[in-house]
Amino acid sequence: MAQTNPQQNNQDSTGQMGEDSAIRIARINRSGQIWQALLGAFGGIVIAALPIYLVGHDQGSKEGAAKEAAKGPATVTATATTTVSATVAVTGSENPSPDAGGDSNGATSLFDLAPLRDQTDYETTEAKVNTRQYDRVLLGGVHCQGQSVTYQLDRKFKKFTATVGLTDDSLRIPVRFDVYVDGKRAGAGTTVNVGQIKPVEIAVSGAFRMQLWVEDAKDEYCPAFEESQLWAAWIKPTLRP
Repeated sequence: MAQTNPQQNNQDSTGQMGEDSAIRIARINRSGQIWQALLGAFGGIVIAALPIYLVGHDQGSKEGAAKEAAKGPATVTATATTTVSATVAVTGSENPSPDAGGDSNGATSLFDLAPLRDQTDYETTEAKVNTRQYDRVLLGGVHCQGQSVTYQLDRKFKKFTATVGLTDDSLRIPVRFDVYVDGKRAGAGTTVNVGQIKPVEIAVSGAFRMQLWVEDAKDEYCPAFEESQLWAAWIKPTLRP
């Protein structure tokens, strides 16, 4: 049987171990070279790309600035709001009465015209007629001779309108309301008693003067002038052009 030489085996083992170490060292060196090559390549790419990026960024900034400059200066639009206060002066009454009679169509209230002469028993005053309170009526006391008031129209108007009645504190006696145009009675007259009101409409075209007349319809009531208890009211007396 062949015998194994121990010295030879030791030499073979030592040679094998040296060979393995050399292989491992070679592998480590090659891995380091690979990483070094990769890092060098990446660094080269970054270094090469950086100038391109910087040039592109600078060019983009310049192009943006050029576009903004081409647009011209910014336009600012300002809107100014001005509040204007106007004061309108109105002649006449500040709070016209709803019973005045005039309106915006050129009508004239008889309250705005002065009678042709003083009428001692006619007045513009408040009164209650047919249970309604009026701020202004043309009021005349009825007595033996009747009662009248005259106005000069100067041929400026075409129609006279009013509502007539007796005050609620008057005696229960019928009264007739008449309108005279230049001395002639216009229409048949209007008769009312306490608790009644009636409309009056008279044509006055070309009239120079107009007279309003009230009297006892039965010609039976004849008190003294200053003792009348029969009050005739012309409500909203109005002249229209």
